[in-house]
Amino acid sequence: MNTIPTGLQVLKDNIYTIITGDYNEGSTSLDLLSNVAIMRLDRKFSFPSFRDVPKLTEEQKESLDEFWRPYVRHMDDKFHRLMTMRSGGFFYPEYIPEDFYFMHVDRFYNDRRESAYMDNKCYYPKFFPEINQPRTVCMRVGKNWFDGNGKLIDHSEVRRRINAEPEVVLKQAVLSEGGFGVHFISGENKFEEFRKILRKIPTDVIIQEPIKQHADMAALNASSVNTMRIMTWLDGNEVKVLLTIVRIGVGGDRVDNNAYGGFFCKVNEDGSLGSRGYFHGGRQIDRHPEHGYLLSDMKIPNLDKAYELVKRAHPAISHFRIAGWDVAICEDGEPTLVEVNFSLCGVNDVQACCGPLFGDDTKKMLDEVFRGKKAQFSVLA
Repeated sequence: MNTIPTGLQVLKDNIYTIITGDYNEGSTSLDLLSNVAIMRLDRKFSFPSFRDVPKLTEEQKESLDEFWRPYVRHMDDKFHRLMTMRSGGFFYPEYIPEDFYFMHVDRFYNDRRESAYMDNKCYYPKFFPEINQPRTVCMRVGKNWFDGNGKLIDHSEVRRRINAEPEVVLKQAVLSEGGFGVHFISGENKFEEFRKILRKIPTDVIIQEPIKQHADMAALNASSVNTMRIMTWLDGNEVKVLLTIVRIGVGGDRVDNNAYGGFFCKVNEDGSLGSRGYFHGGRQIDRHPEHGYLLSDMKIPNLDKAYELVKRAHPAISHFRIAGWDVAICEDGEPTLVEVNFSLCGVNDVQACCGPLFGDDTKKMLDEVFRGKKAQFSVLA
């Protein structure tokens, strides 16, 4: 089966994007996502009513205008109003609006057309051969089946491998996001269940051993593997860690993503968590809603090893100078790569709890993107 969406699927998703302002990662035309009109429409649908969003002060407006004047004729302040509210009142002119990020920053730093071929979890062992990853039981690439070492196997061997595992995680290898396409399969009839799910997935798939997370990570929420999202920037010959959040599950779900009711929290440089947790809709908490612990009392183990992992991995995908890495900490304390987001990685949530994506390097980034010249267009005025 093809891993690249059909022309009809792309057409359907493009029409969906035009009508709703939303998009399906991987199959919506990347050129369409760069269209200013579409991103304006996205704002209309994704932003809340601004009746309850406080306005910026005159001093904040002046600061915003002064910061962005070298790059755009006018920066609309709605995003900064929203981020200031969602962050608990912290205003930064350096916030990067997500639509601006998609249209200019991501488009400049990342080769989106390469992502159509490279953004496939089945290829991770080839891209990152020396990076810890969950053990692969088997995988389907095209119409063929392989073991974890890339050796061709037949259907009987697939059955044997699935039945030999107490539990497997079946992942859609492409066109998945927000926890979509992840299935946990166990029990006496797991191969039959595996085949049933497989019939509904028209893409490459990878089957892996479930991650057993470190006790300190399980303390955040035991039912889900709680992963970090680490944003990195390949800046010249250096890989810089931009921001890090941890996603924490809620409600017994196996997936930690906020699409499944989870929330996210800032990870400080020493591994300690920030004092606030954020749900995707903007609600903030200082304690886990079920377990009751203070977020600021918790700490990520071996954060330095997780940073070392992503810094070693990033140069292998140098077509993508900005990447979002999903990393888990295993029971032995070693980090493992769960997923990498090559392009169109959302930046709203990480900025809401961590501040501007590029921090003190924001002007350096913008100078590179715009090459020191004032843009000859207006941005979402």
